[in-house]
Amino acid sequence: YPAVQLEITADDRFIDPLAEGYDLVIRTNPQPTTELAGRCFLRDELILAAHPAVARLAAGTADEPVPAIVLSGATDAVAWQVAGADGTMVTLRPRPVLRLSSMVMVYDAALTGIGAAMLPRSLIQADLDAGRLTAWGVAAGRHIEVWALYPPHRHVSQKVAVFVQLLVD
Repeated sequence: YPAVQLEITADDRFIDPLAEGYDLVIRTNPQPTTELAGRCFLRDELILAAHPAVARLAAGTADEPVPAIVLSGATDAVAWQVAGADGTMVTLRPRPVLRLSSMVMVYDAALTGIGAAMLPRSLIQADLDAGRLTAWGVAAGRHIEVWALYPPHRHVSQKVAVFVQLLVD
C-alpha cells in the first residue's frame, strides 16, 4: 500500500481517539466500552521471568517476597500464581523494587537483572531460548489481549479496515 502514510505515537497515557482525532489506537486488555469498536489481533500468556542471576525462590518459600518489576498502577497486594514446568501451582508475593509505565521498560529492566517480571511470551521467547531470561512459570488465570480500537462509525474507513486486517494476519 504505497499511498498509505503512518504516523505512530507511542504514549503510555490514555488516548481518547474520538476527542484527539486518531483513526486507531492499540490497547492491551482494554476495558469494555460502547464508545469504541475494535478487534483483538493478539492473545498471549504471561510468563513470570527473570535474568538467570536473580535467585529463584525454592519450593515452600512462598511467604518470602520476590523482588519485582511491575507496571505503574499495579497493586502490591496481588500475589503471583504461576504454574511451573511440572504443572505445580506456586503463589509468590511480589515486592516491587521498580515501577515503570511501559511494558518495554519492564522488559528491559528484567534483562538487566533488577528483579522478576510478568511478561508476554511473544515478547520474551527469544530471550528464554537464548538463556538471557529464565521462565519461573506461566501466570495462572492471566493473559494478554491486544486490540485495535477505532471510532464506531457505521462504515469503517478502508484504510483502518486494511490496517486492522494486516495486524490480524
